[in-house]
Amino acid sequence: YSARLFEVASSYRVSHKILLTGTPLQNKLMELFNLLEFLDPGRIDPSLFLDSPEDDAHVQGLRNILQPMLMMRTKSDVCLELPPRKEITLPVPLTKLQR
Repeated sequence: YSARLFEVASSYRVSHKILLTGTPLQNKLMELFNLLEFLDPGRIDPSLFLDSPEDDAHVQGLRNILQPMLMMRTKSDVCLELPPRKEITLPVPLTKLQR
């Protein structure tokens, strides 16, 4: 957890924290650990997040950690009147700086 954003966000002294993200994790457990460390510093053992879980007990341990901190809502929980999602792919050329 050495990212500058994490360092700055963690430096704020507040009584409550909330983390809203619409971006799913990219299958990196350390990314998940960083988010949890921001929410509740020092509570979670980082060694649980170093390797991919190889057994059911490890997976269940991670689920137990996440359970009290996670709230997920689906479209069906929020609004039944929403139309089906429509995806449009729009190709965008790279800029000179991006090449």
